[in-house]
Amino acid sequence: MIVAITGTPGTGKKSAGRVLSSLGKSVMSVEEIAREHGLLEGEECEIDTERLRHVTSDLKGEMYITGHLAHYTAWSVGFVLRCQPSVLYARLRERGWSEEKILENVRAEVLDVILAETVELGKHVFEIDTTHATPEKVADAILNEHSDMRKRPGSISWFSEVEHWFSTG
Repeated sequence: MIVAITGTPGTGKKSAGRVLSSLGKSVMSVEEIAREHGLLEGEECEIDTERLRHVTSDLKGEMYITGHLAHYTAWSVGFVLRCQPSVLYARLRERGWSEEKILENVRAEVLDVILAETVELGKHVFEIDTTHATPEKVADAILNEHSDMRKRPGSISWFSEVEHWFSTG
């Protein structure tokens, strides 16, 4: 069984993956899989998502795959990590990203881009709001099917912030 942990950059996928790994779970990033299977293309090192789905369909056992393209793997259960746009903006700014790249990702979060893609690709999808959650809490929500942090798709909405994020820049 593959569990996809996806979301906009900066929502906590890698951090949750580290916690899951420390708990003895098998965790791989999309980037690791792409390198291992030669899926990186072009100067921008884009990942061939069709081939990504194909190579992950051969994985055996329980595997947690992290990355903003994890929803393009052959997953059974998907978790879309979400973060309030103003907090996400600060996280990406701390990484030293350009204003253009930050706004592109924050706007994608506001518009539920990765959630929509994930829901389109599968049926067992949950959202987790990571805005104020520790990586340990996020990992617990992924593992615990009775966690109140697990939300149905569409339960988390930043729509009230659309005007703010689309009137800047």
